[in-house]
Amino acid sequence: MKKFIANVTVLTLSFLPFTVMAQVPKALDTIELDTATQAGKLGYGAAPADIKDTILEVVNWILGFLGIAAIVLVIYGGILWMTSGGADARAKKGQMVIKNAVIGLAIILFAYIIVNFVIKALLDVTG
Repeated sequence: MKKFIANVTVLTLSFLPFTVMAQVPKALDTIELDTATQAGKLGYGAAPADIKDTILEVVNWILGFLGIAAIVLVIYGGILWMTSGGADARAKKGQMVIKNAVIGLAIILFAYIIVNFVIKALLDVTG
């Protein structure tokens, strides 16, 4: 077990420099920004937020957290199932947790698709 943890730690730390390299390209630093809206489109956050965009962002964050919770439940169900040790009740509980988490994940995915479609359709219609 110690060897496994050491291997995972080394593997994780070996990919750490790649996450640090996420910086703004030099080309974006030299662009002249004439309005606050263009600054917001480039990711500088200077544009005033529209209420529709804010609602879409909040809903996407909530659905993202729910998706993470569903994946954690799938992992939990898998751990229950794998560590059941032949106990039928525990194995069935693990299978039930996995089944319910996958159904929840499908619902979250469809909710994400529907919400993004509806909000973007409303943005196109209302401008």
